[in-house]
Amino acid sequence: MFNGMPLRSYDVDDVLRYDDPINSLIDNPKTGFANFCREKYMLAVHPMMEMSFFRNLDQRMFILSGRHPRTPFYQIFARMAKWVWILQGIATSIDPNAQMFSVHRGSEFSDVYLEPVQEEGVVVSKGEQSNFKVEFMVMPGFRIGSTLVKSRAYLSETKHPAGT
Repeated sequence: MFNGMPLRSYDVDDVLRYDDPINSLIDNPKTGFANFCREKYMLAVHPMMEMSFFRNLDQRMFILSGRHPRTPFYQIFARMAKWVWILQGIATSIDPNAQMFSVHRGSEFSDVYLEPVQEEGVVVSKGEQSNFKVEFMVMPGFRIGSTLVKSRAYLSETKHPAGT
């Protein structure tokens, strides 16, 4: 959802006026938020995934036509998109030098910039050197002023016996 969208300041009031983002999308189908939802849906939901969920591509075609369905799946997607849109819209309003950073699959774990999603902690067993690698990022990190919000990701561990 955050991929390819730089932090920039824009007005989020039109989205915040609505409790249900679908109402915002239906009332204002040509806004930046509507375009954001359309583009991100096409990127995030692969046609084969949609086909396996719904047994057709009707929802995709509806969205491509510039409309937004009131299906349960799309309502959840639109709620998520609303908060991503708002976060990106207000971050640079708070600090013009705000930065967003992400981690990619295979990146080495750094507890300065990264927080694991897993409940159990990142532990190195005695006698083993441990390398934790990113498998899947669920949230990018942000630096807003002097505040650092760590990126969150699922990690995997590659263990090497001591001495190798």
